[in-house]
Amino acid sequence: MTTLEGSPLGKSTGYPERYDPALLFPIARSDARQALGLTSELPFGGVDLWTAYEISWLDALGKPQLAIGRFRIPADSPRIVESKSLKLYLGSFAQEHAVQTSELVRRIEADLARACGAAVGRPRFACGCARHPHRPVARRIAGRARNHDRCL
Repeated sequence: MTTLEGSPLGKSTGYPERYDPALLFPIARSDARQALGLTSELPFGGVDLWTAYEISWLDALGKPQLAIGRFRIPADSPRIVESKSLKLYLGSFAQEHAVQTSELVRRIEADLARACGAAVGRPRFACGCARHPHRPVARRIAGRARNHDRCL
């Protein structure tokens, strides 16, 4: 973890060709909170909500998959991830195979938790296809959706 000057923000970067959790750039929340006089217990609670409108990967057969992802980072986590690094990280899945969407969800959850230094909310994926634009992929993961595999 370093300062924002070391982040990819505002710099020209290439697109990653393979999955790489090292692309996540954690930023300590403490510096900004100290500047606000917040040095002990936070006087608020909550989460940072992130929406990724395009997460892509390959299924077991190499067919491209696409989803909308929603992530919840606890406000009391010691670190937050810089937004451009999250975009690059999620883009690193584009050529990666995932047998099941749940495998991808678990990997993203673990990587975000490691980068933020705290347990994060389980990422939620929505299909985003024309037939089911808001249908949660989590329903498919749990095996409750019918004929939804063809959408993904």
